[in-house]
Amino acid sequence: MSILFADSNSDLKQEQINLFGIEYINMPFSYDEEGTKPLSVDFYDNTFKPYLEQGNNIVYVHQGEFYFKSYANLKKAVRRLKTEFPDNTIYLVDSGSTSSGYAFVLYLSMLKYKTGCNEIDLVNYINKIKKEVVVLFTLNDATQLNKHKINVNIDNALIKPIIKLENNNFEVVDKATNRKKIFSLFINGFSKFGENVADYPIFISYSGNEKDAVELSEEITKILGKDAKVMVNALNPYDTYYTSGKTLSVAFHKKI
Repeated sequence: MSILFADSNSDLKQEQINLFGIEYINMPFSYDEEGTKPLSVDFYDNTFKPYLEQGNNIVYVHQGEFYFKSYANLKKAVRRLKTEFPDNTIYLVDSGSTSSGYAFVLYLSMLKYKTGCNEIDLVNYINKIKKEVVVLFTLNDATQLNKHKINVNIDNALIKPIIKLENNNFEVVDKATNRKKIFSLFINGFSKFGENVADYPIFISYSGNEKDAVELSEEITKILGKDAKVMVNALNPYDTYYTSGKTLSVAFHKKI
C-alpha cells in the first residue's frame, strides 16, 4: 500500500488533509538570530519508519526544495531508511512552491490519490500539476526575503508590491496603494497569468488580515460564480516568518 504524506508547511488545515485519508506531518517550527532551524534527520526517520515497518510505500509531496531548509536532512533520513527497508519505495516529490501554491499542488494531489491510482501515476501527476500553478502575493515587510537572496523592494510603506511567484522566480508585476486595488490586481491576474482558472481550486492565504482574505474570496466568487471553489486558510508559521505579519496571497491555475 502507498501512503501519501503532506505537512503543515502547506496552507491547508490538518482537518482538510485528514478528510482525504492523508498522513499529516505537523512540522515543529523554531528560529534564532540566524533564521529558521532545520528539522533533524531523526525527526524524519521517526516519522516514516512506523509506516515502512508495516510494509507501506511512501509518497511525500513537500514544500519546494528552494524554500525548505530541512530538505538536506530529509534526504539523509530517506537514504538511511531505504538501506533499512530495501523492499519499500519512498518518493520525495518537490511541490515546486510554497504557501498557497503548495496548497494548490497538494490539494490536487490528494484528489488524484483518492482515485486509487498507483504511486508511479501519482508521482507523475504531481510533477505535472506543479508546473501549472502561479501565485500572486503582497506583503508589508520583505526584510527576511531579502536576507535569503529573494530581492523584493518595498520603497514606500503605503505602496504594496504585487509579486508573482512562478517556478521559484519572484517578480514584482504591479503595485497597489489600497486593499481594493490589491483585490483588483489579484483578480485581473486570473486573465493575465491564468488559464481555465474557474475549473481548478483557488487558494487564498493570509497572515494577520483574515478580513481581507475573506473579502477577496467573496469578490472572486462574484466574478467566477458560486460554483468556483475558493479556499481560505491562514499562512503557515514557517512562511509567516519570511513574509511578515501582513501577507495576502492567491494561487490559481496558470496559463500554459
